[in-house]
Amino acid sequence: MFDPTIFDNLKVVVEGEIYDLDLGGEISILNREDFVDLATMSRHFSITFQSVTSTAKQCTATIKLEADSADLYGEILEKPGNTDVNYC
Repeated sequence: MFDPTIFDNLKVVVEGEIYDLDLGGEISILNREDFVDLATMSRHFSITFQSVTSTAKQCTATIKLEADSADLYGEILEKPGNTDVNYC
């Protein structure tokens, strides 16, 4: 078993909310990408969806989460980096 990173925790929360909206019929998921690059220890997740309740133009949105090796190492070593994430 492994200890999930901040990236994993955020991804689960975002995915859960988007899939709940999809199941509720408010949005329709168009695309989902989840990449792990083991050579550079980087992660990329994105999910694209559109509104199905709008009668006007179809509105499409994409949510992206990215983490690179510096983010991972900083989290493991508990060293805050030059990111917008505040460590408590």
